Amino acid sequence: MRNSLRVLCVALGLSLAVPGVSWAANALIVHDGTAGIEADALANLTTHLTGKGFVVTPNVGVPGGSLATFQQIWDIRFNNAAFLTPGDITAYQTYLSGGGSLFVMGENLGFATRNNSIVALVSALGGGTITLTTPANTEIVRAPFTGPTPLATITYLAASGVQLSSGSGNGTAITKDVANIAAAVVWGPGQLSAAPAGVLIAVFDVNFMQAGASADSQALIDNLISYLLAPFVSTPALPTITSISPTTGPVTGGTTVSITGNFFTGATTVNFGATLAPSFTVVTPTLMTATSPAGTGTVDITVTTPGGTSITNPVDGFTYTAAVPTLPQAFAVLLALGLAGIGYFRLRRQA
Repeated sequence: MRNSLRVLCVALGLSLAVPGVSWAANALIVHDGTAGIEADALANLTTHLTGKGFVVTPNVGVPGGSLATFQQIWDIRFNNAAFLTPGDITAYQTYLSGGGSLFVMGENLGFATRNNSIVALVSALGGGTITLTTPANTEIVRAPFTGPTPLATITYLAASGVQLSSGSGNGTAITKDVANIAAAVVWGPGQLSAAPAGVLIAVFDVNFMQAGASADSQALIDNLISYLLAPFVSTPALPTITSISPTTGPVTGGTTVSITGNFFTGATTVNFGATLAPSFTVVTPTLMTATSPAGTGTVDITVTTPGGTSITNPVDGFTYTAAVPTLPQAFAVLLALGLAGIGYFRLRRQA
């Protein structure tokens, strides 16, 4: 409802006054006050936002007090000296918990201090653990960020990105390369467990926001603004299983099985055939463990997350085996048989 009113107000150039709540199209741009690239990005973003009806407030650093009057906050700082402080993270968590929309800027791997503070922000918000690496410069743009300004691909100058197969947290790629590395990631409504009403976008390249960047970069800025006006939850990726170990266990159950694959974050159940595993643990988005229930024969292990249930394949088969007596057990059986035999012969002799 709040986002629908926002869109209507911006489209009509109106503001809606409600006691204690500001519905005007207000945007805050947080910057570090330096000249050069960031000053250029600040001026260009301001142009894009005002073109969409926003009243823009630039500020050096995160301002004190409530941020609730801003419909969008753009933290375009990217230098290592301008990392997110614990106070910044707390302020942003409070803002997002109230349904705010936040953009944060990262950079290539040479800006580890700034980038690591974004990793900490995502973790604090309940967005999972993200792992950064170097992507290809050209990435495919994914819906809904392909519009309203038509956009299919974007070429970054020197970005870092989130490796989706080994650590994207709960986020979804906005753009990604052929190796599944995303320089831009979004956490939509419901995807941040500590701020489920909020929306977070992280882009790990500042150059796309400069006035001299390509037309595709300018289109991405516009599409990001439009999305933050009316965000929705993207469908999470389907979990996949690539291997399990061990592949066998006793019919009585109780075997701890390591499951390797992708997109395990948020797993709700693990099944051995039709039977639920009595317990499981998601270690990372690509690794989990599960305890086998009692069963027989060979069954497929499947993992279910909000994205759906993994599709069975030849590498997820788990075979139940008959219990093999241990040496003490075998000795006890032989002893029992021997004693029984002795008793039998004694009875024969007495007869």
